[in-house]
Amino acid sequence: NKFAAVYDNMTLMSLGAEVSWRQSEKLQFLLKGSYNTYELDSLAHPWHLPATQISLSSDYNLRNKILLAADIFYTGKRYATGVSDNVIELKGYLDANLSIEYRYTKALSFFVRFNNLTASRYEIWNQYPTQRFQFLAGFSYAL
Repeated sequence: NKFAAVYDNMTLMSLGAEVSWRQSEKLQFLLKGSYNTYELDSLAHPWHLPATQISLSSDYNLRNKILLAADIFYTGKRYATGVSDNVIELKGYLDANLSIEYRYTKALSFFVRFNNLTASRYEIWNQYPTQRFQFLAGFSYAL
């Protein structure tokens, strides 16, 4: 597999909004969205660029010992080129992630992260699928 650079002049109009709600020091939410329109000189579509992106994030802090974070992302459909320059439509996808951190002391903490909780199959780039369910565990130590 290899990539080939394709150039074109583009005019981008982007409209974005962000709403944050902080219920207390412990709980907060963030909703973000963007809508983009593209005008190109010669290409049919802006390859791999979505028109719509939406995300919802939340954080919860339980007594500064346990930190929980959840994220949901939506990316709209995108277009790509195939082998013989035919246009391929990449479907939009939804992704959900969860993170838990336990602060044992101010210097030592342990964490687990779960990515793509729905184990969805999708491609961010044409012919490059993402991993389905992902799990990461570790610790951090600060001097």
